[in-house]
Amino acid sequence: MAQIGSIWAAAGVSGFGRENELEADSLGAEYLRNAGYNPRAMIDVLSVLKNQEDFNVRVAQRQPTYHGLFTTHPRNDIRLQQAVAQAGTVDDAQLRESDPSVFRQQIDGLPFGENTVRTGDRNRYYQDLLSYTMVFPDQWEIRETPTTVQASAADGAASIRVEAQRMQENKEPRLFIRENLGIEDLQRSEALSQYRLLGYTGTHTNESGHHERVAAIYLGPRVFVFRAQVTDPEKVDELDRLLLSSIRTFRAIQMNERAGSTGLQVRYVQVTTGFDWAALAARSPISQYPEETLRLLNGYYPIGTPEPGEWIKILQ
Repeated sequence: MAQIGSIWAAAGVSGFGRENELEADSLGAEYLRNAGYNPRAMIDVLSVLKNQEDFNVRVAQRQPTYHGLFTTHPRNDIRLQQAVAQAGTVDDAQLRESDPSVFRQQIDGLPFGENTVRTGDRNRYYQDLLSYTMVFPDQWEIRETPTTVQASAADGAASIRVEAQRMQENKEPRLFIRENLGIEDLQRSEALSQYRLLGYTGTHTNESGHHERVAAIYLGPRVFVFRAQVTDPEKVDELDRLLLSSIRTFRAIQMNERAGSTGLQVRYVQVTTGFDWAALAARSPISQYPEETLRLLNGYYPIGTPEPGEWIKILQ
């Protein structure tokens, strides 16, 4: 009896929510009509949401949640059809025409999904133009220019600046710091050898009277100069260790990171004769459920095939 009561209670709550959803759908359809669009587009939108829900249910092997306990697909929902029909139709003279090519131009190149490559470290910085990456301390503010980047602590106790310079001559990083930067009194100095890169680092007191860690690391035809300053005299040792740890994360961007640095992007292509979803999915960079994802993206889930000449979205 308790189970039966729970089912009926859930049905009652679901039905109440459904009434509110139908009212909202009807208002949405009315707004579409007033704006000069086909009110039935509301059903198309809800169908996309329902298809996504069906896919999520199948993947997670859980109970559906969209539209309550007695859900049906929006295209087959009679009450929804009636709610949308109440909005009426749009006269041809009032119908707002839209050029699909304009929409395609706006969507083409749009980032898709989350960028999993660049979220491995909380404050990892990527410089695609100069092909390097490093991790700055957590919650530090990062500012960049085409050739420099600076990260600063929120309280201003420390900062680190990275600048790329063209190497004019071949010399050891230690000599570069002494001869090119004019710093001859390095303390705590040591060679850097990380990710097959050569460098050198040490500390000194800069012209402002603050503790500063300096480093030079060679990458390709450039030398990257690090100037890490500590302005809080009570935290010199602590912050210097933090800054050195950040410098040690400097490395070249890997090929897989470069390909994923901007994440997946939406691209439009035209369907040709003999089109097959499975064949398209086999060439897709999507790692999980590529065919289902492509179908959802194009409104052909779970079945259906576009006609030759039709524009569809792919992910690159």
